[in-house]
This record gives sequence, structure tokens and C-alpha cells, in this order.
Amino acid sequence: MKKCFILFIVFVIISAGTLTGAKTNKNLYLELFFGQSFISLEDLNLFSTYQKEYYEYYYNYYRVNYNHSYSRATSSGIIGEFNKLKNNNIFGGRLKYYFSSNSEHHKWAISLSFKYINGKSDSDAEMIYNIGHFYAGVYSLTRKTDPSRLYTEGYVPQIGIHYSALNSRKFSLEANISAGLIFASCGSFEQYYYNKTEPTGYIDKM
Repeated sequence: MKKCFILFIVFVIISAGTLTGAKTNKNLYLELFFGQSFISLEDLNLFSTYQKEYYEYYYNYYRVNYNHSYSRATSSGIIGEFNKLKNNNIFGGRLKYYFSSNSEHHKWAISLSFKYINGKSDSDAEMIYNIGHFYAGVYSLTRKTDPSRLYTEGYVPQIGIHYSALNSRKFSLEANISAGLIFASCGSFEQYYYNKTEPTGYIDKM
């Protein structure tokens, strides 16, 4: 992330220097932009689905197997959620050169841009079981996942072609086509705690 941010700052500085050296050139512009991109990361989101199903299995295992004549398991259920990653934040800059400086006519332009993307989704879940045995007292089992994180990060240098029409001081319309390489990474992070407290006072931690 730091490397991408530094590259973006370098891009802005170089672009600003280019504009400073071309003050009389009205065809050259620097644009900054930001927004969001809605994405579908089924493979990455499977981690969240797996975590949710594991907790459900863990809940049913103790609820079914311990509720017999010798013991009783009680739980408030699963507290919390495992969220999925649905969108990325985007910000970047674009250095654009117009072939015509007349704002009253249709214009063509080329551009060099740098786009940084990142997104993350944090989750946490917890489950506590109290298992009572008639001969030993009450066992307490606690499992907590905090945090569970899905993340994506990357940067995209691009070149583009732009066509603008209906140019005026109040309204303009532009279409563009851009292409480039995306350098991105994605992954997941999980940290969980598991405690077992026995009637004797012994605590087993993982």
C-alpha cells in the first residue's frame, strides 16, 4: 500500500511540474478523481462463506452431541457476522493533452493516468458454550474470531483516448477508452481465540 501511495505522489509531482513548465499551453490538463468500483470476488469471498459454515457446524456439533442424558449444552448461538467484500475504493490522477484548445468545438485528447484501488471487509464472530456434566460441573467453551479480514489492493497505469462534445462553461460530455496493466493482490487474514474452562478452574487457550 505504501509503495502504491508513493508512486501516486510521484505521478502528481511529475504532472504538476509538467504543467508548471507549460503554463502557456492550454491544451494540457491535470485531473484528479476518486470513486468506487463494485466487484465480484467469488473465490476470495469463499473464505467468508467457509468461516460462516464452520461456525454453524461447530454450533450444531455441541448442540446435538452434548444434549443427552449425561450432559446439557447451552449457547446463545453465533454472535456477529462474516462479511463479504463487495467494492473497492479508487483514486488517481490523469495527465490529459487536447489536440485543440477551442472549448466550443468537439475535441480529441490522449491521456496518461495512474489509478490506485483498495478495498477491505472486516468481520468478527463469537460463540460461547456451557456444557454441564452431572458428575463434573460446567465446562465453558469460547471461540472468537476477531478480526477476520478480506482485502484487495493494486495500482493501474493506463493510457487513454478521449472525445469530448457539447463543451461549455456549464456542461460537457466526454467518452473515453483506456487500457493498461493492473498490478494487484488480494488475500485474507484471520485471528481467532479458543478457550476451554474446566470445572476445576483450569483454562486451556489456543
